[in-house]
Amino acid sequence: MDSQARKQLQGPKPSALAICRNSTKIKKQILSQYDHHQSRRHDRSPPVVVYLRSPQIIHARPEEFMGLVQKLTSGSN
Repeated sequence: MDSQARKQLQGPKPSALAICRNSTKIKKQILSQYDHHQSRRHDRSPPVVVYLRSPQIIHARPEEFMGLVQKLTSGSN
C-alpha cells in the first residue's frame, strides 16, 4: 500500500459531532507550579517506611559513592 492510500478514509466519512445547546465550557483553575505541588501533598497520606533490615550507616568517600550505591541496590544480594 502506498502512503497516499493510507491517509484516505476507509468507507464513508463519519458525521460531524454535535454539541448540546445547553452545554457550557469548563474552565480549569490555573494553579502555579508551587500550588499544584502543595495541593497534591495534601491529597495523599505520607508514605510508610517498612524496613526489612535495620538501617546501617555506611561511610564512603565521594569517589566511591556511585559504586557503593550500585552495589547496595543491585538485585544480586
